[in-house]
Amino acid sequence: MKKLTKFITVAGSTVCIAHNINKLILNCNINKNLIETKYCFYKSTFGNVHYKKQGNGKPILLIHSLIPGASYKEFSKILDSLSENYTVYAIDLIGFGNSDKPPITYSSYLYVSLINEFIENVIKEKTNIIASNGFANMTIIASLFNKNNFEKFIFISPDNYINYHKNKLLSLLIEIPIIGTSIYNILISKKVIYNFLKKYGYVNYNNIDKKYIDEYNMYSHIKNFNSKYILSSVLKKEFDLDIKNNIKNIDIPTTIICNDNYEFNYIRNLNNPNIKLEIISNTKLFPQNEKPLEFINICKNFI
Repeated sequence: MKKLTKFITVAGSTVCIAHNINKLILNCNINKNLIETKYCFYKSTFGNVHYKKQGNGKPILLIHSLIPGASYKEFSKILDSLSENYTVYAIDLIGFGNSDKPPITYSSYLYVSLINEFIENVIKEKTNIIASNGFANMTIIASLFNKNNFEKFIFISPDNYINYHKNKLLSLLIEIPIIGTSIYNILISKKVIYNFLKKYGYVNYNNIDKKYIDEYNMYSHIKNFNSKYILSSVLKKEFDLDIKNNIKNIDIPTTIICNDNYEFNYIRNLNNPNIKLEIISNTKLFPQNEKPLEFINICKNFI
Protein backbone atom coordinates (compact mmCIF):
# COMPACT_ATOMS: atom_id res chain seq x y z
CA MET A 1 0.00 0.00 0.00
CA LYS A 2 2.85 2.36 0.87
CA LYS A 3 4.54 1.64 -2.48
CA LEU A 4 1.30 2.40 -4.35
CA THR A 5 0.82 5.63 -2.42
CA LYS A 6 4.42 6.63 -3.15
CA PHE A 7 3.98 5.83 -6.86
CA ILE A 8 0.77 7.89 -7.07
CA THR A 9 2.48 10.78 -5.29
CA VAL A 10 5.52 10.70 -7.58
CA ALA A 11 3.35 10.34 -10.69
CA GLY A 12 1.14 13.23 -9.62
CA SER A 13 4.14 15.41 -8.90
CA THR A 14 5.67 14.56 -12.29
CA VAL A 15 2.49 15.47 -14.12
CA CYS A 16 2.20 18.72 -12.14
CA ILE A 17 5.80 19.66 -12.94
CA ALA A 18 5.30 18.78 -16.62
CA HIS A 19 2.16 20.94 -16.73
CA ASN A 20 3.99 23.92 -15.24
CA ILE A 21 6.91 23.49 -17.65
CA ASN A 22 4.50 23.32 -20.59
CA LYS A 23 2.78 26.47 -19.38
CA LEU A 24 6.13 28.23 -19.06
CA ILE A 25 7.16 27.14 -22.57
CA LEU A 26 3.85 28.46 -23.95
CA ASN A 27 4.27 31.84 -22.27
CA CYS A 28 7.88 32.12 -23.42
CA ASN A 29 7.05 31.27 -27.03
CA ILE A 30 4.20 33.72 -27.54
CA ASN A 31 5.40 36.93 -29.16
CA LYS A 32 2.35 39.14 -29.53
CA ASN A 33 4.21 41.29 -32.04
CA LEU A 34 4.36 38.31 -34.43
CA ILE A 35 0.71 37.26 -34.16
CA GLU A 36 -1.50 38.58 -36.94
CA THR A 37 -4.99 39.42 -35.69
CA LYS A 38 -5.92 42.35 -37.94
CA TYR A 39 -6.52 40.23 -41.02
CA CYS A 40 -9.54 38.22 -42.13
CA PHE A 41 -11.15 35.11 -40.74
CA TYR A 42 -13.39 32.72 -42.65
CA LYS A 43 -15.69 30.48 -40.63
CA SER A 44 -15.18 27.16 -42.41
CA THR A 45 -16.71 23.76 -41.81
CA PHE A 46 -13.60 22.86 -39.79
CA GLY A 47 -13.13 26.09 -37.81
CA ASN A 48 -11.99 29.68 -38.24
CA VAL A 49 -9.46 30.14 -41.04
CA HIS A 50 -7.07 33.08 -40.79
CA TYR A 51 -5.98 34.70 -44.06
CA LYS A 52 -4.59 37.88 -45.55
CA LYS A 53 -5.93 39.49 -48.70
CA GLN A 54 -4.19 42.24 -50.63
CA GLY A 55 -3.76 43.56 -54.16
CA ASN A 56 -5.89 43.63 -57.30
CA GLY A 57 -6.09 41.43 -60.38
CA LYS A 58 -6.32 37.69 -61.02
CA PRO A 59 -6.65 35.75 -57.75
CA ILE A 60 -3.74 33.77 -56.34
CA LEU A 61 -4.07 31.53 -53.29
CA LEU A 62 -0.83 30.94 -51.38
CA ILE A 63 -0.71 27.64 -49.49
CA HIS A 64 2.15 27.09 -47.04
CA SER A 65 4.13 23.91 -46.33
CA LEU A 66 3.12 20.88 -44.27
CA ILE A 67 5.37 21.58 -41.29
CA PRO A 68 4.13 22.07 -37.70
CA GLY A 69 4.32 25.82 -37.09
CA ALA A 70 3.97 26.74 -40.77
CA SER A 71 1.91 29.79 -41.75
CA TYR A 72 1.29 32.14 -44.64
CA LYS A 73 4.41 34.02 -43.52
CA GLU A 74 6.47 31.53 -45.55
CA PHE A 75 5.54 33.84 -48.43
CA SER A 76 6.33 37.12 -46.68
CA LYS A 77 9.17 38.00 -49.09
CA ILE A 78 7.00 37.72 -52.20
CA LEU A 79 3.56 38.77 -50.92
CA ASP A 80 3.90 42.50 -51.60
CA SER A 81 5.44 41.99 -55.04
CA LEU A 82 2.72 39.56 -56.12
CA SER A 83 -0.02 41.88 -54.89
CA GLU A 84 1.16 44.57 -57.33
CA ASN A 85 -0.39 42.53 -60.16
CA TYR A 86 -2.75 40.05 -58.49
CA THR A 87 -5.30 39.72 -55.71
CA VAL A 88 -3.38 37.57 -53.27
CA TYR A 89 -5.00 35.39 -50.61
CA ALA A 90 -2.42 34.09 -48.14
CA ILE A 91 -4.02 31.43 -45.96
CA ASP A 92 -3.25 29.71 -42.68
CA LEU A 93 -4.86 26.30 -43.10
CA ILE A 94 -6.70 24.74 -40.16
CA GLY A 95 -4.14 23.50 -37.62
CA PHE A 96 -1.58 26.09 -38.75
CA GLY A 97 -0.63 29.70 -38.12
CA ASN A 98 -3.33 31.72 -36.39
CA SER A 99 -6.23 29.56 -37.62
CA ASP A 100 -8.18 27.27 -35.30
CA LYS A 101 -6.41 24.10 -34.23
CA PRO A 102 -9.01 21.58 -33.13
CA PRO A 103 -7.69 18.47 -31.34
CA ILE A 104 -8.50 16.05 -34.14
CA THR A 105 -6.78 13.70 -36.55
CA TYR A 106 -5.97 15.80 -39.62
CA SER A 107 -6.28 14.17 -43.00
CA SER A 108 -5.73 14.81 -46.69
CA TYR A 109 -9.50 14.77 -47.16
CA LEU A 110 -9.92 17.62 -44.63
CA TYR A 111 -7.52 19.86 -46.55
CA VAL A 112 -8.85 18.88 -49.97
CA SER A 113 -12.32 19.89 -48.76
CA LEU A 114 -11.05 23.09 -47.12
CA ILE A 115 -9.17 24.29 -50.20
CA ASN A 116 -12.26 23.89 -52.38
CA GLU A 117 -14.52 25.43 -49.74
CA PHE A 118 -12.28 28.48 -49.34
CA ILE A 119 -12.15 29.10 -53.10
CA GLU A 120 -15.92 28.71 -53.49
CA ASN A 121 -16.97 30.80 -50.48
CA VAL A 122 -14.21 33.42 -50.16
CA ILE A 123 -12.47 33.88 -53.52
CA LYS A 124 -15.56 32.96 -55.56
CA GLU A 125 -13.82 32.61 -58.90
CA LYS A 126 -11.33 30.41 -60.71
CA THR A 127 -8.06 30.65 -58.82
CA ASN A 128 -4.32 30.27 -59.38
CA ILE A 129 -2.54 28.29 -56.66
CA ILE A 130 1.00 28.54 -55.32
CA ALA A 131 1.45 25.59 -52.93
CA SER A 132 4.42 24.17 -51.06
CA ASN A 133 5.53 20.51 -50.78
CA GLY A 134 2.88 18.31 -49.11
CA PHE A 135 -0.01 20.64 -49.87
CA ALA A 136 0.81 20.60 -53.58
CA ASN A 137 -0.41 17.02 -53.66
CA MET A 138 -3.61 17.86 -51.81
CA THR A 139 -4.26 20.72 -54.24
CA ILE A 140 -4.07 18.27 -57.15
CA ILE A 141 -6.63 16.04 -55.42
CA ALA A 142 -8.84 19.07 -54.72
CA SER A 143 -8.87 19.78 -58.46
CA LEU A 144 -10.13 16.26 -59.13
CA PHE A 145 -13.21 17.07 -57.04
CA ASN A 146 -13.87 20.42 -58.70
CA LYS A 147 -11.65 21.35 -61.62
CA ASN A 148 -13.61 24.57 -62.19
CA ASN A 149 -12.09 26.09 -59.06
CA PHE A 150 -8.57 26.13 -60.49
CA GLU A 151 -6.83 28.16 -63.20
CA LYS A 152 -3.12 27.33 -62.92
CA PHE A 153 -0.82 25.62 -60.42
CA ILE A 154 2.65 26.56 -59.19
CA PHE A 155 4.10 23.88 -56.92
CA ILE A 156 7.22 24.41 -54.83
CA SER A 157 9.19 21.16 -54.43
CA PRO A 158 5.96 19.13 -54.40
CA ASP A 159 6.83 16.39 -51.98
CA ASN A 160 6.29 15.91 -48.27
CA TYR A 161 9.55 16.85 -46.56
CA ILE A 162 8.47 15.38 -43.23
CA ASN A 163 9.61 11.85 -43.92
CA TYR A 164 8.86 10.32 -40.55
CA HIS A 165 8.33 6.58 -40.39
CA LYS A 166 4.85 5.55 -39.38
CA ASN A 167 4.77 5.51 -35.58
CA LYS A 168 1.27 4.96 -34.21
CA LEU A 169 2.53 4.62 -30.62
CA LEU A 170 4.38 7.94 -30.67
CA SER A 171 1.39 9.65 -32.28
CA LEU A 172 -0.87 8.37 -29.50
CA LEU A 173 1.61 9.44 -26.82
CA ILE A 174 1.76 12.97 -28.27
CA GLU A 175 -2.02 13.26 -28.01
CA ILE A 176 -2.02 12.52 -24.27
CA PRO A 177 -2.67 15.70 -22.22
CA ILE A 178 0.32 17.22 -20.41
CA ILE A 179 2.80 14.34 -20.85
CA GLY A 180 2.12 14.17 -24.60
CA THR A 181 2.53 17.93 -24.80
CA SER A 182 5.91 17.61 -23.08
CA ILE A 183 6.99 15.03 -25.67
CA TYR A 184 5.80 17.37 -28.43
CA ASN A 185 7.79 20.26 -26.95
CA ILE A 186 10.93 18.13 -27.11
CA LEU A 187 10.26 17.10 -30.72
CA ILE A 188 9.38 20.65 -31.86
CA SER A 189 11.80 23.03 -30.16
CA LYS A 190 13.69 26.06 -31.48
CA LYS A 191 16.79 23.92 -31.92
CA VAL A 192 14.88 21.25 -33.85
CA ILE A 193 13.26 23.91 -36.05
CA TYR A 194 16.62 25.51 -36.78
CA ASN A 195 18.21 22.16 -37.65
CA PHE A 196 15.29 21.32 -39.94
CA LEU A 197 15.57 24.64 -41.77
CA LYS A 198 19.33 24.23 -42.00
CA LYS A 199 19.06 20.71 -43.47
CA TYR A 200 16.04 21.11 -45.72
CA GLY A 201 15.06 24.75 -45.91
CA TYR A 202 18.01 26.88 -46.98
CA VAL A 203 21.32 26.52 -48.79
CA ASN A 204 22.74 29.65 -47.20
CA TYR A 205 22.45 29.44 -43.41
CA ASN A 206 22.55 33.25 -43.25
CA ASN A 207 19.12 33.26 -44.86
CA ILE A 208 17.63 31.57 -41.79
CA ASP A 209 16.40 34.73 -40.12
CA LYS A 210 15.83 34.51 -36.35
CA LYS A 211 12.34 35.83 -37.02
CA TYR A 212 11.57 32.70 -39.13
CA ILE A 213 12.52 30.44 -36.25
CA ASP A 214 10.52 32.52 -33.78
CA GLU A 215 7.45 32.38 -36.04
CA TYR A 216 7.61 28.62 -36.56
CA ASN A 217 8.21 28.12 -32.86
CA MET A 218 5.35 30.38 -31.83
CA TYR A 219 2.80 29.00 -34.30
CA SER A 220 3.70 25.44 -33.33
CA HIS A 221 2.86 26.21 -29.69
CA ILE A 222 -0.02 28.71 -29.55
CA LYS A 223 -3.66 27.64 -29.31
CA ASN A 224 -2.96 25.32 -26.38
CA PHE A 225 -0.22 23.35 -28.21
CA ASN A 226 -2.80 21.88 -30.58
CA SER A 227 -0.35 21.88 -33.48
CA LYS A 228 0.79 18.63 -31.89
CA TYR A 229 -2.19 17.00 -33.61
CA ILE A 230 -0.65 17.91 -36.96
CA LEU A 231 2.56 16.10 -35.98
CA SER A 232 0.53 13.19 -34.64
CA SER A 233 -1.36 12.96 -37.94
CA VAL A 234 1.93 13.00 -39.86
CA LEU A 235 3.18 10.12 -37.72
CA LYS A 236 -0.02 8.23 -38.54
CA LYS A 237 0.82 8.76 -42.24
CA GLU A 238 -2.46 10.58 -42.83
CA PHE A 239 -0.77 12.64 -45.57
CA ASP A 240 1.24 9.84 -47.12
CA LEU A 241 0.06 10.32 -50.71
CA ASP A 242 2.09 9.40 -53.78
CA ILE A 243 2.31 12.58 -55.84
CA LYS A 244 3.87 10.64 -58.74
CA ASN A 245 0.55 8.93 -59.38
CA ASN A 246 -1.52 12.07 -58.89
CA ILE A 247 0.54 14.39 -61.08
CA LYS A 248 1.06 12.20 -64.14
CA ASN A 249 -2.43 12.82 -65.56
CA ILE A 250 -2.84 16.43 -64.47
CA ASP A 251 -4.66 18.51 -67.09
CA ILE A 252 -4.31 21.96 -65.47
CA PRO A 253 -1.34 24.13 -66.57
CA THR A 254 1.32 23.54 -63.92
CA THR A 255 4.78 24.90 -63.17
CA ILE A 256 6.97 23.06 -60.70
CA ILE A 257 9.67 25.15 -59.02
CA CYS A 258 12.50 23.29 -57.33
CA ASN A 259 16.26 23.27 -56.83
CA ASP A 260 18.80 21.55 -59.08
CA ASN A 261 19.23 18.67 -56.62
CA TYR A 262 15.55 17.83 -56.52
CA GLU A 263 14.55 14.37 -57.72
CA PHE A 264 12.49 15.53 -60.68
CA ASN A 265 13.37 12.88 -63.26
CA TYR A 266 9.96 11.28 -62.86
CA ILE A 267 8.40 14.61 -63.89
CA ARG A 268 10.56 14.88 -67.00
CA ASN A 269 9.62 11.34 -67.96
CA LEU A 270 5.88 11.95 -67.66
CA ASN A 271 5.71 13.52 -71.12
CA ASN A 272 2.83 15.69 -69.90
CA PRO A 273 2.56 18.95 -71.91
CA ASN A 274 0.68 20.60 -69.03
CA ILE A 275 3.72 20.45 -66.74
CA LYS A 276 6.67 22.83 -66.91
CA LEU A 277 9.77 22.53 -64.74
CA GLU A 278 11.64 25.60 -63.45
CA ILE A 279 14.94 25.25 -61.57
CA ILE A 280 16.09 27.85 -59.06
CA SER A 281 19.67 26.85 -58.30
CA ASN A 282 21.29 27.08 -54.88
CA THR A 283 18.01 26.89 -52.98
CA LYS A 284 16.20 24.24 -50.98
CA LEU A 285 12.66 24.12 -49.58
CA PHE A 286 12.08 27.88 -49.65
CA PRO A 287 13.25 29.31 -53.00
CA GLN A 288 10.71 32.12 -52.56
CA ASN A 289 12.76 33.35 -49.60
CA GLU A 290 16.28 32.57 -50.83
CA LYS A 291 15.76 34.01 -54.33
CA PRO A 292 12.48 35.96 -54.24
CA LEU A 293 13.12 38.01 -57.41
CA GLU A 294 13.77 34.90 -59.50
CA PHE A 295 10.72 33.25 -57.97
CA ILE A 296 8.50 36.27 -58.69
CA ASN A 297 9.63 36.41 -62.32
CA ILE A 298 8.66 32.77 -62.86
CA CYS A 299 5.24 33.42 -61.34
CA LYS A 300 4.56 36.53 -63.41
CA ASN A 301 5.65 34.84 -66.64
CA PHE A 302 3.37 31.87 -65.99
CA ILE A 303 0.20 33.30 -64.45
